Amino acid sequence: GLRKQILFSVYDRSENSATRAQKKAGVEITRIIDAHTSEGRIIHSNLKNPILPKDYIYSPVWHRGPRLHFALTGFLDIDGDGLNDRQLVKDLIILNGGIVDSEQLDDGKRVGEMSLATKYLVDVPPQDFPDKIVADALRQVRGEMQTKARDFGVEIVYVREILDRMGWKPEDKTVQIGTASTLESKKEKGKSEFQKREPPKANKNDAF
Repeated sequence: GLRKQILFSVYDRSENSATRAQKKAGVEITRIIDAHTSEGRIIHSNLKNPILPKDYIYSPVWHRGPRLHFALTGFLDIDGDGLNDRQLVKDLIILNGGIVDSEQLDDGKRVGEMSLATKYLVDVPPQDFPDKIVADALRQVRGEMQTKARDFGVEIVYVREILDRMGWKPEDKTVQIGTASTLESKKEKGKSEFQKREPPKANKNDAF
């Protein structure tokens, strides 16, 4: 059941629990070679704590056999830009072989239902909620989903924790400043930063 692009975290071989251990690196599957062999690439690592033979890999989303089921609630801003990244979280879970049973939409409404098959309810810490108006719209349904999760024995896990366990890492954002940004701005307007120049006229007194 393994597929390309599924992410794994790498943990030291001496660790006994991935949920409490410190992650060493992230690995992305790039090629399925045969029924028992696959190939991956290291997407981030720590040179001070390198990957070693017999280290463990782990994903909270993919397991051999049945696919894991998830529910999403809360305002899932994973990059601090003030926007709900629920769709991105959902896409990452599905990409890694998981199934989303239920989710809370941006307007607070819920679609789908949790069941005894749901493994995780992905949520955010209370302090990560946005402004009061948005929080009020989300709070009631979120509370109902948390209660149902406890009734069904569904583990409630914070979104950044589960993405970290998956080996996911946000892309670095590059901000252009100074001349580069000015040049791009002018290109968008169809203008060029550089003006056409005529070659200097030769002076009769110049010797070559």
